[in-house]
Amino acid sequence: RSLSIHNCSGFGNASLAVFWKLCPQLQHLDLSGLQGVTDAGFLPMLESCEAGLVKVNLSGCVNLTDKVVSSLVEMHGWTLEMLNLDGCQKISDASLVAIAENCPLLSDLDLSKCMITDCGIAALANANQLNLQILSVSRCSSITDKSLLALGKLGQTLGGLNLQHCN
Repeated sequence: RSLSIHNCSGFGNASLAVFWKLCPQLQHLDLSGLQGVTDAGFLPMLESCEAGLVKVNLSGCVNLTDKVVSSLVEMHGWTLEMLNLDGCQKISDASLVAIAENCPLLSDLDLSKCMITDCGIAALANANQLNLQILSVSRCSSITDKSLLALGKLGQTLGGLNLQHCN
């Protein structure tokens, strides 16, 4: 039900493929710091997870894109409670739109050091079903004061907000 692989420099798509066949009941997935994993390695895992992912940590997986996040939330958004994308530099507003549309149970979202903008924050704020309690957008250089109104709207449910080092 739980798989954690941290900062293994030689761990890539081929290594990842072995685990998907062995762990169809995964609910908690932590692949932090796996720079060798790409969309091509991660997408087959999403299809093989039968139980529904609840907690997903992909922090530092710098080669993952919006395609992975969109697929993740379309397939597992109904069970997803925590998603950490800290340092996933190819993640943009497209992922936030998908999250806003598909994740009614999501309470903890970390988008630090991602390429999101004010438009992405607005998409989150306008989601009818989203119930975020913790949001981190630390070091997101494209977040500006224009996001304050949207953040205020999100603030109705937020218990924690990290805006450190935003320009």
